[in-house]
Amino acid sequence: MNSEYSHIGLWRYASIFYYAARKLHNDDEINVVVYYLYSHAIELVLKAVLVFRNFQENDLKKIGHDLIKVWNKVIEIEPSFVSRIKDQKKLKTIIAELNPYYRGKEFEYIKVGFKHFTSIKDVGKIIEELLLIVGKIISIPNSQLNKVKIKCQ
Repeated sequence: MNSEYSHIGLWRYASIFYYAARKLHNDDEINVVVYYLYSHAIELVLKAVLVFRNFQENDLKKIGHDLIKVWNKVIEIEPSFVSRIKDQKKLKTIIAELNPYYRGKEFEYIKVGFKHFTSIKDVGKIIEELLLIVGKIISIPNSQLNKVKIKCQ
């Protein structure tokens, strides 16, 4: 991840996971595959900001797959990021609700017990917004950013 373009690669991977989730997304039904893909897109798009700000691979490994840790690190090093998000409270709620399942690999492996899933539609909208905001920060070409908007309609 030391390539000068790896932040762009992370953003593109995030968008690919996002598009895949959108294709599988069917209304508000609970689909753990879609939640996994969306959660992974969140991780990758936020890590794109960190790599853009010169985080090294070892620093990213310390964060691991913890959405809360990566979010906190992004707002620490890119304070203006938060002000660009329309519904900051919703984003924080989504990250907090997805994180235990994502970090604990419960979207990948069955773990019995009650689960509370946030609205899948809200998650998709938040990721679309993150892709657009991060894309502008890391200078993704407008042609790519417009694809996010088009594919989301």
